[in-house]
Amino acid sequence: MKFAAKFTVLVVSIVFVSAVVLSSLVYFSNVRMLECQIVDKLAFRAATIIEIIDRFMYERKIDLRSFSVRLAMILGGSNPDKIRQDLINYRNENKNYISLSYLDLDGKRIADTSGIDIGEQHSLFVQSEYWREILKGAPSIAQLAGYSYSLRIPVIFFAYPVYLEGKMTGVLVGRVATSKLYEITRLAIGIGNNAQPLKIDLVDKQGLLLYSNHNRYGILKDRLRHYAIAQNILSGEKIIAGKCKIHKEYFEVIATEKGFIDFTGNSWSVILAIPAKIVFAPANELKNRMMGFLLFVVILSFLITLIFSHYFSQPIIKLGRAATQISDGNLNTQVEIGSKDEIGQLSVSFNSMVKNLKKAREELVSAKDYTDSIISSMVDCLVIISPAFSIKGVNRALCDLLGYREAELIGQPIKNIFAQEEGEEGEVLLKCFQKITDEGVMHNIGLTFLTKQGKKIPINFSGSLMQKDGQIIAIVGVARDMRQIMAIISDLERKESDLKEQSKSLTRMQRAMLHIMIDLQEASRVKTQFTSMVSHELRTPLASIKEGISLVLDKITGNINDEQTKYLTIAKKNVDRLDRLIVEILDFQKLESGKIEFKIENNDINEIIKGIQNAMEPLFKKRNLTFELRLDDKLPQVQCDHDKIIEVLANLVNNALKFTDKGGVVIATSKAGDFVQVMVKDTGIGIKEESLPKLFQEFTQLHAGREGAGLGLSICKKIIEVHKGKIWAEPKSISEVGLPAGEVSESAKGTAFYFTLPIKKGVV
Repeated sequence: MKFAAKFTVLVVSIVFVSAVVLSSLVYFSNVRMLECQIVDKLAFRAATIIEIIDRFMYERKIDLRSFSVRLAMILGGSNPDKIRQDLINYRNENKNYISLSYLDLDGKRIADTSGIDIGEQHSLFVQSEYWREILKGAPSIAQLAGYSYSLRIPVIFFAYPVYLEGKMTGVLVGRVATSKLYEITRLAIGIGNNAQPLKIDLVDKQGLLLYSNHNRYGILKDRLRHYAIAQNILSGEKIIAGKCKIHKEYFEVIATEKGFIDFTGNSWSVILAIPAKIVFAPANELKNRMMGFLLFVVILSFLITLIFSHYFSQPIIKLGRAATQISDGNLNTQVEIGSKDEIGQLSVSFNSMVKNLKKAREELVSAKDYTDSIISSMVDCLVIISPAFSIKGVNRALCDLLGYREAELIGQPIKNIFAQEEGEEGEVLLKCFQKITDEGVMHNIGLTFLTKQGKKIPINFSGSLMQKDGQIIAIVGVARDMRQIMAIISDLERKESDLKEQSKSLTRMQRAMLHIMIDLQEASRVKTQFTSMVSHELRTPLASIKEGISLVLDKITGNINDEQTKYLTIAKKNVDRLDRLIVEILDFQKLESGKIEFKIENNDINEIIKGIQNAMEPLFKKRNLTFELRLDDKLPQVQCDHDKIIEVLANLVNNALKFTDKGGVVIATSKAGDFVQVMVKDTGIGIKEESLPKLFQEFTQLHAGREGAGLGLSICKKIIEVHKGKIWAEPKSISEVGLPAGEVSESAKGTAFYFTLPIKKGVV
């Protein structure tokens, strides 16, 4: 096959294979991208839906608990009609329930919003396993679902025990339509009624279909057909994403309940599915277009290659003929190709090669002189040894080192220039040359030269064997003076010994630091765990105490006299204060463990400060203090969490108010580079310079006898640091605070707190 044909086949093949590979990569990467996108979107929606359902269940639990207390208040002297009317009013207030019932402990309806089946036993709910748990005092939150024949729809049951004077008197039962769950999730994640063919199924832990947007008749009848996936869910796998192995035509994602606050969930699962043909429709359209493009590229490349292959082959034929002439000995041959491409450059190189061949003989003649010059200028010593181990040649460096002239060394036995003591050096020298003879080369052998004056010089000797036609011609040896190197090595060994000793000391220090770090980490973990446990354990009884005191103060349990009201009011204030301390500890623990989410948005810091002034100015007027704002109206917006910055400002202003008896507080804003700076100054008792380093430490109070857990400023510091800002404090004199000296005492130095927030991007 000629070059033109080969070239055509090669180019077309390369173009075809490249186009196929590129098209395949584009297609499969597009398919993979679509798979990843749809799986991620479905997984996100499934997780969002199940979270919304958990939140909804938790809210219904709180609703029933609150209403059970309200219902208990009217049970004492109310008839069933009054109870029914109260149930109807509550149902109208809370649109989530389709009906409400009040049952006695035998499961009979005392009152119902529908007014039917009064006095009859609620068979569906009372005969379930959950009724016995309710009689034991445990609420039932969506643990039972069934078909309500009176309402003619599938419903989910919620039940909460009702207590009167500490004794269970009945059960409050609420019914929520299963369609309510789909309605809240559809609105929350933005799914229209006919927006896209997304299938949504809600099932319980046995696989029973609680709701479906595509199988309405299977609700509370069908069970999850691909039960293997449900078993995976029950075994603890929270999310399964990808193609369903049973229904390959669908992408399917499953998410299970995780609970919300104190609602642990019922192990329900939501299943989202979308047809694969819809997902891959863009990829299939792309594949069809690429097939047509591939055919066009192959045909076009074939035609272009066929035309140009003949043009490319002619210069190569000329070069082939010229090469044949040169191989026959004609060095005067020249190739004339007028093109400026690579073939033309090749012809120029070919002609240059012919000229260079003519010069080769002249260069070979001068090569020996050049080699001799190199040998003469070598820094290392060179010695050429004959097969009889006599010196055949040396360079200038060897003569200078040993103190001989070149003529004095030529012909001398090689052993004469090496030191030999007690036979050891001679034995080493013999082994050295024997190794060169046997192996052809030897590297870095330590020997000793003997100068003409009898001085010994340590050297590093290497040698190689020169052969021709299998016969030994000579041994070429190179020697390097090692005196300076040995001195350097000795110094390095000494320094290495010192470094090893220092390394051992550092290792011991690192181990000690590691043990200290481990102890500190364990102490921090125990502190965080203990704080969280104690805070949560205290809030539960405090809530009960607070509720009980409120009931007595509101005279729900009976009339009380003024003295009792006084002491109960004091107790309620102390409980509220303790609750605030616990909330403060919990907030600090969440910030420290990173469990609080920040919603960073663009906000006007001046508007936030004005809101703080409006909220707290009555407190200042009550104490006859001033509250002044000095705001820069030209400030750009800042990037911050609106609520968290309000918390920081409220904490700083509260501290200023707490420690200020005369004068007032000033809040000022200004621009500081890429940040906005906020200052809160007061005319209070001030802070000593030596106390500033401890100011933002947790559980630290600089002034004894003040309320609080000592966490407020620590929480402020962590919030500002999350915003990539800084917070600090400075003690101020009266003139620095900006208030007349006559308004405050000389002992009231005052304090100024500063913090910074980053400016919104793109705003100068």
